[in-house]
Amino acid sequence: MAQNIMGKTNGNQTNCLLINNLNSGKSKGRDLDAVLRYLNEGNDTPTSFITYDGTQNPDEYDSLLVFGGDGTVSNALNDYHVSGKMFYVPCGTVNDFGKIKREQKAPLILGKVNDKRFCYVLATGSFTSIGYQTKRKYKEKIGRIAYLLNALKELKIHRLDLKINADGRILDGQYTLVMILRSPRCFGFNFNGLYDQKENKLYCLLIKSPKLNAPLGIVPLFIRFFRTFFMGYKQEKHGGVEFFKCNDLTIEASKNLTYCLDGEEYSADKKIKVSTELSSVDLTVINKTKIKKNR
Repeated sequence: MAQNIMGKTNGNQTNCLLINNLNSGKSKGRDLDAVLRYLNEGNDTPTSFITYDGTQNPDEYDSLLVFGGDGTVSNALNDYHVSGKMFYVPCGTVNDFGKIKREQKAPLILGKVNDKRFCYVLATGSFTSIGYQTKRKYKEKIGRIAYLLNALKELKIHRLDLKINADGRILDGQYTLVMILRSPRCFGFNFNGLYDQKENKLYCLLIKSPKLNAPLGIVPLFIRFFRTFFMGYKQEKHGGVEFFKCNDLTIEASKNLTYCLDGEEYSADKKIKVSTELSSVDLTVINKTKIKKNR
């Protein structure tokens, strides 16, 4: 259904595509009218507002209005290739990407694995499958607790045989977690003290597999995870935990791996290349505070 909202333009009517993922987070309580009033402030030119039904090409629209979680906005940024505006209303379960504090007019720098973009994280190994395996019906009922319950079941040792080349630095060994970030946070934890949104860098976290298997190996594994996610790092670290920034990297595994890409499942070949990309999309995150003011 097409409606009229107000949008800023150069005297011509523009068009906006609404992408509302009702399967993301809790589908109730999404105040579309309040969001439209927020977008209307100070604008006096009509814009055609059309709800996405799966058939439209996002590139044919001047702007996108996206309701959903991290995976929803990630998919939208992969499908939107023009220099248009994107308004994002975080309403997923965790909303790691939506909670990143950004300076106004700051460039949107995305990660890129092969030909696929990611907003804030690409990860494999311990705990990473909970992002895409946690069932929606549980997220709808108990929210973030659904992830935590799955995390308890995922406290196990992974042994990923990897060779990593980060800006010419070679890391070769067994890892239980590999996490490449374009964010100060992940899993709901603000632990990346190195993060600078204006810096065209990748932030890499590698947690080595303990020497012993479970149950004895769980103790050093737990210590490394607790130190990383609950205390965080403001400087690069090397040892049982490798935490550093780089321009790009390649990962060669002994087998094909499945990654968590912004909360979605991503299957890759044994070798992947990861870099950054300066997006042409003008992104505005509309948080709950802004929405409440327009109710």
